[in-house]
Amino acid sequence: MNKPTILAPLAVLLMAGCDFENFDHGNREREDFSYTHNLRPGGRVSVENYNGRVEVAGWDRDTVEITGTKYAETRAELAAIKIDVAAAGDAVVIRTIRPSDRHGNSGATYIIKVPRRAELDKIHSSNGAIRVDGVEGKARLQTSNGSITVTGATGALDAHTSNGRIETRLLKVAPRSEIRLETSNGGIDLSMDSFDSNEVRASTSNGRITVTLPPDINTKLRAQAGRNSIKTDFDVKTDGFGDRRSLRGDIGAGGPLIDLSTSNGNIELRRH
Repeated sequence: MNKPTILAPLAVLLMAGCDFENFDHGNREREDFSYTHNLRPGGRVSVENYNGRVEVAGWDRDTVEITGTKYAETRAELAAIKIDVAAAGDAVVIRTIRPSDRHGNSGATYIIKVPRRAELDKIHSSNGAIRVDGVEGKARLQTSNGSITVTGATGALDAHTSNGRIETRLLKVAPRSEIRLETSNGGIDLSMDSFDSNEVRASTSNGRITVTLPPDINTKLRAQAGRNSIKTDFDVKTDGFGDRRSLRGDIGAGGPLIDLSTSNGNIELRRH
């Protein structure tokens, strides 16, 4: 395992600019860290963070580069936070370990680069936004409080937040890959540049759902907008069930299910 190294001033500035949610420019104590591990394409990466933003980006190298900053209110609390990075076989596991006897305003922010075809086995933060860009393997993302943003992905996606928006722009999604997006409080915006027998489920308890798809899709649609309305650019052949708040039927020749549900917000299905 590589030992922590001090980051260059420019890298520190870039990192600080990426996370305004968890980075307080007041009297917090901070310490930067950096690790690098080899990982073959298709290998797995997981992150367990209790407080702080996590950013993951794909690149064309067979290595995982981990940079970040841990922070706390005092030097003693800062020293007690441990960054644990374990690499074995085809997996890299990253954990932020908080001392059990301290519950102050502390945590860590991460910027992680992974092989483009890596799988994100589980990227988790108990409190902080998650952003993923250019990773082609399947991804499982979860935060208890914060937004989730995914761009340039092509694999199966499972994203869940208890409080925050979900925004996703997916490229050539692998055939039959499932897309599952869920938030308890926030809107959902999903855009797919391709659609090939993909099952899609998007649900929110409070927020608007917007889904943008290619024009020539074949799918079965089920949409429920609570007391709000549904708008679609596609011709939907209903099976006798449909109104401005609920809609069921086939688009094209039918196929895998697109299931959209919000308790408080409009639903819009757009055509690219």
